Amino acid sequence: MKKVALLSIIAFSILLLAFKSSQRSAPIRIKNNGVNIAYIDTHKGDTTLLFVHGWCINKGYWSNQLAYFSKRYRVVT
Repeated sequence: MKKVALLSIIAFSILLLAFKSSQRSAPIRIKNNGVNIAYIDTHKGDTTLLFVHGWCINKGYWSNQLAYFSKRYRVVT
C-alpha cells in the first residue's frame, strides 16, 4: 500500500510540473522522496501529449515520438 501511495505522489508531482508554464528546453530534473525524476517538456502546442515509460526504461524510450509529435503538440516525456 505504501508503494501505491508513493507512486501516486510521484505521478502527481510529475503531472504538476509537466503542465506548469515555463520556458525550459533542457531536461527538467526533480527529486521526490529520494527518487530522481527527469523529463522533457517541449512547451509548444495547445494539446499536451504525456508519454510515461515503463519499469527499467527512461525518457529516451520516447525519442522518436518526441521528434514526430513535437512539431504539432506539446510533448512531455
